[in-house]
Amino acid sequence: MHRREPDYSNAKYWSRVVGYHPLHDELPAAVEPLFERYAALSHVASWKERLVPNKRWLLNAFVDCCQECETTGDPELNAFAQQVQWLEMLLLLQKTSLDAVSV
Repeated sequence: MHRREPDYSNAKYWSRVVGYHPLHDELPAAVEPLFERYAALSHVASWKERLVPNKRWLLNAFVDCCQECETTGDPELNAFAQQVQWLEMLLLLQKTSLDAVSV
């Protein structure tokens, strides 16, 4: 959420405080179709290695991606990041709602 401020160092601080979340294991599979869609754009596709090393989502790498979006204004990278954030929020809301009814 803090990526939206944009205070990127604060976003990274909070990701360290929160630590691991099961979402970090689910996001790579959810985002894979986006990587496939943007495969022809090397400047977007190159983020796959940074975002998903060892099949786990690196939240701070996504913060870096968002910062690059702001810095460069690259429309393709912005579209990619917005779609990733949509998936991230969707998965988080699903997990939260499932946790709420499981109590």
